[in-house]
Amino acid sequence: MAAYYLWRGLAPATRQNYNTPRTQFTLFCNLSGYRHENGTCFPAKVPWLIEWLCSLAGTIKVKTMKLYLCGLKSYQVDLGIDSMAFADPRLERTPQGIKRDHN
Repeated sequence: MAAYYLWRGLAPATRQNYNTPRTQFTLFCNLSGYRHENGTCFPAKVPWLIEWLCSLAGTIKVKTMKLYLCGLKSYQVDLGIDSMAFADPRLERTPQGIKRDHN
């Protein structure tokens, strides 16, 4: 029952939109060789997230990058995976730097 309500905590459209960042981040990690002993790139590490954001610079808006981070965090929350990496201030500063160069 708890898993049901946790899942229902997001609107279906939001959950669908969050598939894009998860897929893109996973692809980035696979191409970069970033994975944990469990064979996945989750929980996401701050340096991996920063490099991923930098790889997106100039291809999507910074506002979209921030939504992508929300989507990854939400995915980890759903799975009960530690999401403390998303509180790191570098994940706020990196998009700001990207915005300055790619206004």
